[in-house]
Amino acid sequence: MPMVVFYPNSAIHAKTLDLKNSLSQTLTQYYSFAGRHAKIASAYVDCNDEGAEFLEASVNGTLSNFLQNSLHEDLDQFFPYGTVGTVKVMIFEATE
Repeated sequence: MPMVVFYPNSAIHAKTLDLKNSLSQTLTQYYSFAGRHAKIASAYVDCNDEGAEFLEASVNGTLSNFLQNSLHEDLDQFFPYGTVGTVKVMIFEATE
């Protein structure tokens, strides 16, 4: 189930390193989140240890403005799509 969670932008640079470190420690305990959706069925996870993705981005504007001026279809760009077996189970993005 795709899910996007938004938090206020407060000192993102200081928190990014902490987020990366805690993510790497968490994935050792919950290794299936570092896999890919299996080719046999997307309900299964291939625990191949390819890792979750962590992205850092910068945007001119605010989330409030984007959401007020967007169609629901515009929100699709926040979710990863791809062929079965290539889509990461977890993707994280820190945007300032």
